[in-house]
Amino acid sequence: DINQGDTNVVIGFTDTSFDLDHQDLTGNIKYNYADTVGNGDDDGDTFPDNFKGWDMVDNDNNLFIQNEYHGTSVVAVSSATTNNSLGISGAGFKCKFLPVKVANSSQVITKGYEGIVYCVDHGAKVVNCSWGNTTFNQLAQDVTDDAILGNDVVIVASAGNISYDTAYYPASYQFVLSVTGVDALDRFDPPSNPTFSWNDSVDVSAPGFNVFSTATVGVSTYVYNQTTGGSSIAAPLVAGVAGLVRSHFPNMTALEVVERIKCTADNIDAITENVPYAGKIGTGRVNAYEALSTNNQCGLVSIAEKQEQGILLFPNPAQDVLNFNIPSTVYSPKSKVEIYNSIGETIYFSHLTSHISHLDISSLSAGIYYCAVENGKASLRKKFVVVK
Repeated sequence: DINQGDTNVVIGFTDTSFDLDHQDLTGNIKYNYADTVGNGDDDGDTFPDNFKGWDMVDNDNNLFIQNEYHGTSVVAVSSATTNNSLGISGAGFKCKFLPVKVANSSQVITKGYEGIVYCVDHGAKVVNCSWGNTTFNQLAQDVTDDAILGNDVVIVASAGNISYDTAYYPASYQFVLSVTGVDALDRFDPPSNPTFSWNDSVDVSAPGFNVFSTATVGVSTYVYNQTTGGSSIAAPLVAGVAGLVRSHFPNMTALEVVERIKCTADNIDAITENVPYAGKIGTGRVNAYEALSTNNQCGLVSIAEKQEQGILLFPNPAQDVLNFNIPSTVYSPKSKVEIYNSIGETIYFSHLTSHISHLDISSLSAGIYYCAVENGKASLRKKFVVVK
C-alpha cells in the first residue's frame, strides 16, 4: 500500500547461474532492448547480444548451468514476479533485475568484482553479492567504493556462513551493506542451525532459514516446495527492500538508503539466542514497512556523522581524478564546489549538478589540498592529497 517498486529501479545480481526462462522470473528481467539477440553488438557496449544480462566468465549471453540453482533461488527472493498466480513474490515487487553470471562451470566465483562493474555500467541502482571470502583486497575495495561513492549504487552482500567472528568480503568492505541471517523467530543461533557469520561489519539481519524460493529440476520442471537458507538468501531480501526504498525516496543517495534500512530495522539483540552476538548481527532484522513509512529524516543524521564534515572523497590520495559524494540534504541547485591549496588560494571553482561529482585534477601538482562545498546555508570541507 505504500510502494510497489519502480520498474526504472534495477537490482543487479552477480551469482553462479540463472535460469532466465523460469516462469516466475521472466516478468521482472531488465531486458536490454538496445541489443536484441542475433544482431551482434547493437548498442556498442562490447557485450554482443546482451539482451538478458551477461556471463562474465565465458564472455557470452548464456547464464545457465545445468542443475545449478543458487543464482536462480537468490534472485527470486528479491525479484520473483508478483501477482502472477505462480510460485513466490519477490521483495522488490516491480523493480527489475539484471542477471550477471560470475562463476565458472564448477560454481566458483571468479569474476565477482567484474560483475559489479558490469551492473553499475548497465544502470543498476542496487547490486546483490551472495558470495565472498575472508581475504581483503584493495582493488576490490576500490571497485565497491567506485560503485557506491562514485556511481551512487547500493551494494548488498551476504555476511557469510562461517561459524566464527571474522571479516567476510565484499560484505565487510567499507560502505557495503552486510547481511546475516535469522530464523522466523528472529533468532541468530537457533537449535540445529546452519552456521552464519557474525562480525563488526554486519549491518542488518534478515530471514535466512527455511526460505521458500525457486528451484530448478532438470530443464523445464519447476518446484516451489523446497526451502533453502544461508546468508546468500538473507541478502537478496534486503536488496529487494533497498529497491523499494530507492523507488519511494528517489532523491536519497546510496549511503542514505543503507542508513535508512539500518535505522529502521527491528532490534533483536535481547532475544536469548542473540545475546552473545549483540553488536555483531547488525542493528536488527530488516523491516520493509518501517523503511518506507518512518519519518523521512531517519538515517540522515547517522550518515552525516559518518561522513567527515559531510564529504566523502576518493581515491584519497588521488592522482588524476577526484570523486566526491555529499549527502542529498546538502546538495541544492545553489551548491558550489571549490578547491584551494594549503595557503588558501582558490584553484578550482564550479557549480554542482549532482551530489556526486568527478573532478579532473590531472593539472594539480603533488601536495595537500582542500575541497569545500557550499549550498548557501552550510559549508563543508575536507582535506585530500594529490600524488604524482
